[in-house]
This record gives sequence, C-alpha cells and structure tokens, in this order.
Amino acid sequence: MYRRSKHRQKTEWLIALCGVALLALGNGVAVAQERGDVKAAIVYNILRFVSFPGSKPTLTVCARRQDNLTEGLKGLQGRAVATRKIDVVVYDRLDQASADCDVIYVGSASARSVQAPTRGQILIGEHPAFIEQGGTVGLVNFGSQVRFTINARAARNAEVRFSSQLMQLAARVIS
Repeated sequence: MYRRSKHRQKTEWLIALCGVALLALGNGVAVAQERGDVKAAIVYNILRFVSFPGSKPTLTVCARRQDNLTEGLKGLQGRAVATRKIDVVVYDRLDQASADCDVIYVGSASARSVQAPTRGQILIGEHPAFIEQGGTVGLVNFGSQVRFTINARAARNAEVRFSSQLMQLAARVIS
C-alpha cells in the first residue's frame, strides 16, 4: 500500500487550499484578480475549517464599511460553510459589531481596539501584531503572498476549534 509522507500531504493540501482560494469568489471559472478578493477567499477557506459552538443556521461575518476587504467579504454573502449560510453585515465603526457576529473583520486596526471575542466569535485582522494582541486570525503579507497566522489560545477561550490541517498550514500559531 502506498502511503504519502506527512510533508507531501501537507504540500498537496496547501496547493488545494490555494487553488480553492483563487477560485472561491467566482463561479469556479473566474480567478480573483485583486489582493482583497484573494484575502476574502482565504477568509472563506479558513471558515470552512473552523467549528463554532451552537447550531445557528447562519454564520454572521461583520466588517467595517471603510475597510478594503469589505467588498470582497460581501461576495461571500449566501455562500455555504458546512450547513450554515454566510450573512455579511457591514457597520460603520468597530464598536458597532454585535454579539451576533461570529466573525469580526477589523482590518488594520489593533485587536486591542475592539472588545475581546465572546463565546463563538473570532477576530480577523491585518495588523502586524494582531494575534499577539489577542486577535484570532491574522492575515499577513509575505512578499507577494498572503498567509495567515492563528492564535489558538484566543480560539480556545472563545470555544472555537480550528482543524489540525488548518493549523499546520498557518504561517505561525500561538498556542
């Protein structure tokens, strides 16, 4: 029986994730052309490998109107994540994000500038020290690539679980 090495499995999974990220916002034929669309596709693919507590029929993603990723996130409206449909809510200020938000995208703001996530919430941001400040997922630029980092401690505190495969693909994980 042929067994793939862990490194090969991880590489194949990363290639598949990247391919899906590029196609996620289109109907399978369009390639995301803007960096914001790629980041929104990465967010979508991350959400596919996150287990949230409870069984609400929707997964509410909240973003500020002025953030550059908001338009890309709006493209996720109605898409499925497991058995839940994504509902994107746009607000004007960070302090308007409610307890109904499962995912709060804070852009380049510091994780300290928003209230700590409550049960079942994750914070996603692009500040360079986002996960060190208590954010859950950081989107970081490595040259021309966009990668993600994970604060597993913040996820545990919010009773949110990331799949082990996703954790292996992260550029950095804080346990």
